[in-house]
Amino acid sequence: MGKSTFLGVLFLLTSSFITNAQTTVDCSVGPVNNTFCYDSGVIEEFIFVSGNGSSLNLNVNSGSVEDGWDEFIVLDSNGTELFNGFGNGGDLAGLSFQSTGDQITVQVTPDGSIDCQGSNNINPIDLTVSCATCTNPQV
Repeated sequence: MGKSTFLGVLFLLTSSFITNAQTTVDCSVGPVNNTFCYDSGVIEEFIFVSGNGSSLNLNVNSGSVEDGWDEFIVLDSNGTELFNGFGNGGDLAGLSFQSTGDQITVQVTPDGSIDCQGSNNINPIDLTVSCATCTNPQV
């Protein structure tokens, strides 16, 4: 087993997985706003489901992750990755996604050191999820 494989297995063994409650977006009421601050070694997951079956738009208003270490992941309704990365040098502001179905999931997969809980210049992630009024065209 190589060093990177060993470290990956070690990370999985020392990390805990937190699935936060599923949030239903009531399309007749309006967008849902969620702000969270992730912790080292704790995989955060937020699941959003459309109340009327429409696609969902996810917009990251602000926030950051540790660049190169703490992945920000967005999953489509069918589990396909829409995004897996660090934004612009760790800054996630301005990222925008649309689901193909009625669900979209956000995950942060941090390593075991720098996080949003300490004074590490990692800002809480603030995002808005809304029902799509139209579907983005495929190019």
